[in-house]
Amino acid sequence: MSHTDPAASPDIPSTSDRDLQEWLLGRLAGIAEALAAHLKDSACQRVISDMLALTVFVPRAFLRAASRAADEDVMGAKLPAELRRALTEFKTDLTRADRLTPLCLRPESLGPSFLLGQEHTRSRLDGPAAH
Repeated sequence: MSHTDPAASPDIPSTSDRDLQEWLLGRLAGIAEALAAHLKDSACQRVISDMLALTVFVPRAFLRAASRAADEDVMGAKLPAELRRALTEFKTDLTRADRLTPLCLRPESLGPSFLLGQEHTRSRLDGPAAH
């Protein structure tokens, strides 16, 4: 059962807790990818890379760590408004999902929700307003 109110944000999937965490991780991975394209050394990208290199990880902990790292990346950086907006939207959705169940996942077991999350971010950043 999801701990979010689908009416509050229609973009948040109303699915299992694991799907929601994978979707948020995918969104953050997309943001990290975009940050890395604009910065020489992205802290957020490093956190995501470290997470994917582990045998097992706790998504909730990495969501928070990568979110803090993204905040560090954004401070003082000249980034496109769409990227800043994507990070703000992500943080809002993460706050709404603050009662996530502690899970242990393997990077190779990340499912379609992770990929959908990445695609969600890419479509936001590559939309008509981004050009």
